[in-house]
Amino acid sequence: KYLIKRDYEMAVKQYFMNLRFINNKSKDNDKKNILRTWPTFNIKVNDYEFKKIINEYKNTKSWIKTYQKIPSYLRQMFIIAYQSYLWNECVKLLIKEKVGKDNIEVIPYSIDELYFSKIQIKDIPKTFQTISQKISSKIHESKIIQKVLDEEKISIPEFKIYKSGNFFKTHEREVIIYPKDFELMKPIKDGLTYSIVAKFTLPKGSYATIVMKRLFGK
Repeated sequence: KYLIKRDYEMAVKQYFMNLRFINNKSKDNDKKNILRTWPTFNIKVNDYEFKKIINEYKNTKSWIKTYQKIPSYLRQMFIIAYQSYLWNECVKLLIKEKVGKDNIEVIPYSIDELYFSKIQIKDIPKTFQTISQKISSKIHESKIIQKVLDEEKISIPEFKIYKSGNFFKTHEREVIIYPKDFELMKPIKDGLTYSIVAKFTLPKGSYATIVMKRLFGK
């Protein structure tokens, strides 16, 4: 989102804030020291990748050039993650629109909430597009997309972020996914509790954890 708003300093800072190093104390210390001394960075940085990023800012005082020193695969991964978040918010509104608020089961997850319908969803569009500056919204998408963008305080033209070296791309994503080859094994007692094995297959890009949350509500 910071890229969309052209806040490159916060994009770089968010990169460091989101990093987790459970088994690498040296990198974790580097990260903490970078954030502690932001934006002067009057410290010694040991990690090679971190050093490239910090030295770029020290040499150029340009946050966009500093951002571009973050590995390209990570930068694009962040773009995809935010685009997926927006898409999920759109689909939540679509489901609420089709089944009504009272027929929705809300399950919390790490960054927000998941919506599951308590009833069979009828007459729902098969796909919903991901948002980019080139999107040509369909009838069922336009109002929902605008509502999500208004909540995020962003607009379609702002998705043109080529200057950063990254981009958003519009493509169709299926709204409803049904697991195939589904099997639910008999409960197995494990001490004071029971465990259940679920077997199923999903299309590429789908998450088994979401199916498990739908099954067990956790």
